[in-house]
Amino acid sequence: MKRLTPLEGYDLYAGNYRKDHPHLDSFMDGAESEAWYRALEVLLAERPHIMAHDAGCGDGRTLGRWARGIEKRGLLDRVTLWGTDFSPKMVSAARGRIKGCHWGVLDFGTPEKAAAWAKVNGKADLVSAYFVVVHFDRPERFFRCMAALMVPGGKLVMNTIPQPKVPELWASGKPITIEAWDHSPEEMVFCGEEAGFTLERRQDFSFQNEVISTLLEWTLSDPDPS
Repeated sequence: MKRLTPLEGYDLYAGNYRKDHPHLDSFMDGAESEAWYRALEVLLAERPHIMAHDAGCGDGRTLGRWARGIEKRGLLDRVTLWGTDFSPKMVSAARGRIKGCHWGVLDFGTPEKAAAWAKVNGKADLVSAYFVVVHFDRPERFFRCMAALMVPGGKLVMNTIPQPKVPELWASGKPITIEAWDHSPEEMVFCGEEAGFTLERRQDFSFQNEVISTLLEWTLSDPDPS
């Protein structure tokens, strides 16, 4: 069976994603949103306005909740939300369900493309990237791309999951797989720190004594003035 790139795979799988993946919400039992709001609160205490960027937003599963939360908290004038993804069809699905966000198709596979996007649209104070790094064969590239999207002192909230075997999915009447790689949390920590991030918090989530997801909360360091 051919392994598809994230762009190919998620464009093909976009119509099935929401139906097939409600279980993703149980991986961290709401801790992903707690981390996002925790970072947002810190940033709002420092800055009058925040750009929050959900990188790999998919069909808006988490971004939709945050958009509703921002409205309920009366923060529409202080927080601008962006959702981007490799897949145009995933972005289209999210745009059709969620109001009050900005949208873009972004190949954040290379730091140069991420930097070019940020130059046009602005750098983010807060970036979330859940279930994203698993699709990078080289996680150091992922962290360099995240840094290219962010302002110094910004916050990155993300997770990593064990992926010893690429799961088989079903789309358009046939089985498919999407490229994914197995990275340990320790590898993530090393690559993040090498890219200029400081790890603020790590939390492992287990099921039947096996870690199924690791939540990582980072701050992007200010560049060395020397």
